[in-house]
Amino acid sequence: MNSLGIEYGSSSSDEEGTRSLGVTHSKPSSTPSPSRAAQASVDSRSTVSEKADEVCLVRPSNDTAEQEVGLTDREADTPLTEHDLEAMLLQVGIPPAADSLAADNVTQQRIERFLRMQRERGQDFQTTLQDKKEVRNPYILEKVIEYFGIDELRSNFPKDKFDPHGLPLHEYVDVLAVEQKKRTNARAQRQLQQQRDDADQRQGQFVSAIARTW
Repeated sequence: MNSLGIEYGSSSSDEEGTRSLGVTHSKPSSTPSPSRAAQASVDSRSTVSEKADEVCLVRPSNDTAEQEVGLTDREADTPLTEHDLEAMLLQVGIPPAADSLAADNVTQQRIERFLRMQRERGQDFQTTLQDKKEVRNPYILEKVIEYFGIDELRSNFPKDKFDPHGLPLHEYVDVLAVEQKKRTNARAQRQLQQQRDDADQRQGQFVSAIARTW
């Protein structure tokens, strides 16, 4: 068929020339040759193996993600132990709790005996103390602290961890109160001096005005 769409038939001379040259036009066989079949089998196997490798490479990541999610869920469900809580406090700078007193300690025995008496008698120490007339004195707390020599700033932590007496003076409430009082008094003195100056100035203006009239 040419470019104009006209189909030409093959002549017998062309067929004879082709036969004389020993060239035969055979139809392609639908059955591939053994070599091609073997090559195709190898290619298919390699393709399957590559896909299997890809699946193997992908699946562990999914399994790992599932395992990580499972571990996260288990960690969320697991309650925190005392050791975990102490570790969290250490991270924010809070030292561990002080060691408890021994069972044979005199102070510990007195506290346990006091608590046992409260439970047995059904009394509340705070309520009993507040009902007493002596405690209603607003200055009783200062008197009790002074009488028993109680250190309000004392801590159970070691001094190398936390020393309340080692802070700068300007961080104590007493020193802050004194400094605040000084500033308040200085401000009051300035205001009083300003009022006096204003009064003297007004008085001087009044005297000068009277002198002009005379």
